[in-house]
Amino acid sequence: LANEIVVMPAAVTWHTTETHKTTDYAFGFAIPTSTPGLKFICRPPVAHFDAASPMDGPLSLRYDESDGIAVFDDVLIPWERVFLFRDKEAEAVIRGQTGAGPHALHQSVVRAASKAEFMMALALAIAQSTKIDEHNPVQVMLAETISIAEFARTCRIGAEAEAHKTKFGTFSPAMRHISLWQSMFWKFYNRQCEIINTLGAGGLVGVPSFAELAGGAKKDVEKYFQSVNAGSSKRIKLNRLAYDASLSSFAGRQRLYEQYYSGDPMRTQSLMFRMYPKDEHIQRVHDMLDDLEGRQNPNWPDKEGGPAFERTWD
Repeated sequence: LANEIVVMPAAVTWHTTETHKTTDYAFGFAIPTSTPGLKFICRPPVAHFDAASPMDGPLSLRYDESDGIAVFDDVLIPWERVFLFRDKEAEAVIRGQTGAGPHALHQSVVRAASKAEFMMALALAIAQSTKIDEHNPVQVMLAETISIAEFARTCRIGAEAEAHKTKFGTFSPAMRHISLWQSMFWKFYNRQCEIINTLGAGGLVGVPSFAELAGGAKKDVEKYFQSVNAGSSKRIKLNRLAYDASLSSFAGRQRLYEQYYSGDPMRTQSLMFRMYPKDEHIQRVHDMLDDLEGRQNPNWPDKEGGPAFERTWD
C-alpha cells in the first residue's frame, strides 16, 4: 500500500558511456497513486488464502507483497512535482551527491541481516527437532548458515562504523560494505534455503495441514508426525514454516527478489569492479616485487652465502 509513487532514473544509467547517455531518461518525479491515468497491473498472490489453517502459511499469509507494473496512460505530471527533467549532469550526481543510494541500500542490509539470522535460526531448530545436529555433516551445514548470518551482520556493522560525513552535515553509510552485500548476499540466501530443504528433506514435502490436529485424523497425526525432540504439533508448525520459507511459491519469489533487488547482479558486480580502488592494491604487488628484486642475494644459492633475499630490518 502506498499513497505516492516516486519515479527516478534507473541506477544503470549513472555509469554509462557518453555514447549511451540520453536526456530521454533523465527525469524524476513523485505523484499520488490515485492520479488519473495511472494504472497498476499486479500479479496473482502467492499466498494460499484457501488454506485450512493460517498456520499452513505463517509467512506468505502475512508478508506476501504484491508486485506490479505501473502504466502511465496520458498522466499529467504537475511541474511542482518534478525533481529532474532532461538534465544528464544532475542525473549523474543526484544519488552520489545526496547519499540517497547508500542510505536506501543500508536499510536493505539491515533487512538482509535480520533475514539471514531468521533462516539460520530456522535451520538450527529443524536440526534440533530431529536430533540430526549431532552428526558432523549436519554441523558443517549449520556452521555455514551461521557464517552467512554473521556475514550479513558484518556488512551492516561495517557500513555504519565506516560511515562518512557529507557536506550536508549528515552521515552516509560506507558503500564498500554495502557493495559486498549486493554482490554476495543473494547467493548466500539461496544457500540457506538449500540447507533448510536438505535438513527438512521429506518432512517438508509430506507435512500435513496444521488443521489436521483438530480433525478426524488427529490421533494418527499426533502419532506419526512427531519427532525425537518435538511433538506432532510443534513439528508440524516448524515444518510448515520451513516449507513456506524455503520451498513454497512465496519462498521462490523471495529468492528471486533477493537476486534482483538492486538490479541485475551481473551489472552490480561489474559496477563494483569498476568503482573499486584497484590501482592501489595492484601497485602494492608491484612494489613488493621491486623491493624483492633490489634485495636479491648475489651469492645465493651458495649454502654459505646466506638467505635468498637480504633483510632490511634488524
